[in-house]
Amino acid sequence: MFNKKISLLFALCSLLFITGCGDLTRHVQRPAAEWGTEFVAPVATGTPSNMAPAFFPEPVIPAAPYCPEEYEYCPAPEYVPIIATPIHRDVRNVSVLLPLSGPHAATGIGIKHAIEIAYIQKQPPNIRINFYDLSSPQSEREWTIQSVISRNPDMILGPLFNDDVAMLRRFNAGRIPALTFTSDRTVLGDGVFSMALLPAQSVESIIRHAANSNMQNIAILAPDTPVGRMLATIALESATQMNVNVASLHYYTENNTADHRNLAQRVALHAPRSSASLRAREILSDVLIRHNLTHSERENITNQLEVLNRTDTVGRVPFDAVVFLGNAADSRSLAAFLRYYDVPARSVRFLGTAMWDTDGMLRDVTMSGAEFAALPPISPEFVQIYNDLHGITPTRMNSMGYDAAMLSIGALSGTQNIATHILSPSGYMGLDGIIRLRPDGTNERALQIMRLNASGRANVRTRAATNFIAPLYTAQSPSRRININSFDSAVGFNAMDFINLPALIAPQYTSRTFHLTGAVERAPVIIYEYETDDDEPEVIEAEGWTPVAADAVAVQLVGETTVTIRQ
Repeated sequence: MFNKKISLLFALCSLLFITGCGDLTRHVQRPAAEWGTEFVAPVATGTPSNMAPAFFPEPVIPAAPYCPEEYEYCPAPEYVPIIATPIHRDVRNVSVLLPLSGPHAATGIGIKHAIEIAYIQKQPPNIRINFYDLSSPQSEREWTIQSVISRNPDMILGPLFNDDVAMLRRFNAGRIPALTFTSDRTVLGDGVFSMALLPAQSVESIIRHAANSNMQNIAILAPDTPVGRMLATIALESATQMNVNVASLHYYTENNTADHRNLAQRVALHAPRSSASLRAREILSDVLIRHNLTHSERENITNQLEVLNRTDTVGRVPFDAVVFLGNAADSRSLAAFLRYYDVPARSVRFLGTAMWDTDGMLRDVTMSGAEFAALPPISPEFVQIYNDLHGITPTRMNSMGYDAAMLSIGALSGTQNIATHILSPSGYMGLDGIIRLRPDGTNERALQIMRLNASGRANVRTRAATNFIAPLYTAQSPSRRININSFDSAVGFNAMDFINLPALIAPQYTSRTFHLTGAVERAPVIIYEYETDDDEPEVIEAEGWTPVAADAVAVQLVGETTVTIRQ
């Protein structure tokens, strides 16, 4: 492994020496491609092509550096290249736009390393790759993007952020295909594609899983952001298509624990459920105090009261699952409060998106049993090589950078035109599973369903698809912001539904049906005064009120007299 690592480092140095050649870029104007009309909707015909069938076979290193005259570049004496690159008349050029300095340098450099690994592996003899830093103020980034486009490369990899991708699309006018790493579909199109996982796909995947798992009613929690509202729209559309009822939909403020607590209390219908529970306990207490009961009746009422005293609420929440559309940290916070407010783990499942694929979530004991949609695991061979070269574990952005590089090599090395290659209807198998690019710039990625177990490695619940023969997604991401308001469950809770009274006594008691919203009119106050003996009580009407059905009961001992106050 040490020798392999040294060989790869030599190759990396050689690659960097050979490919820093922006002067070779051809200044030839290419007409804009009609990406939106040139191709029909992709129809898969077979198995996705494997972009990286093998990882890093042992390189053959010559005994000494050799640089004949017909080779364009000679390595420096301290570098030992794997393969010297001969001169080719048809040199193809790839320009890479990434943040290589500044606050986002770690992300950009990580993608750059992955791209370099792909080019080391494939060693394309007629492709030059050039890296450009997009870490400056906007005006300088605009100049860099325009400068790269003016050089007319055959393909562009990057940028990373949506505002840079939007600039690229505006200046590029559909002439040069670009494989970017943004998840914002609104900046894609006209030959600008995304290699990133688009969030709508994991939303539809987890809603489909809920439907397939017989979760017929769901609550949806989404961050109160433009992206969160877009994802809520996708979730509602997917639920409608899959005959899943959305019991409630709510938005929350990100990174706001107080808001999470209040929202969880509302979603759990804690107020009406606890009000119904209080009313049920008051009725049972009143029955024990007011009525002459048989031994079995008294025992039954006492047992019911003891059961109700073990929890603050009664009744089931009107959903089988809660779908979280936000990040892992907010989801964990909301989930903890939902459990606190009596959303039971035994009957209500927690479901999430690919944003849950974090170490913190994977090791959280309180989230055990929760399920989420995620990409398949990154190839362990790639993880090992990346770690050997750079000393860190690669991220999803790194693996997507590798796949983008492999796709560019395939597109520029084959006989097909670039558009036909990258828009192959059967797609490609990459480090993160299968991927297919679409003419509008979006992509399709197959996801699997994972179940958390607090071990740091989730279990596979449902495996990802291996081809595109059957459609993976049907919901359409909205191209504009759609503001769907939040709504509550309309379920009410009546205390009489949760207690069992003797037949002769039951008609004497009623209860309101408690709902989450709307003011509840308070009933007049009636005071029942009870002597300590078993005589019939004297009813004393509160001054100014007419007796009506009781709404709430408070029992207290006043001297030698037990007083029950109904409010």
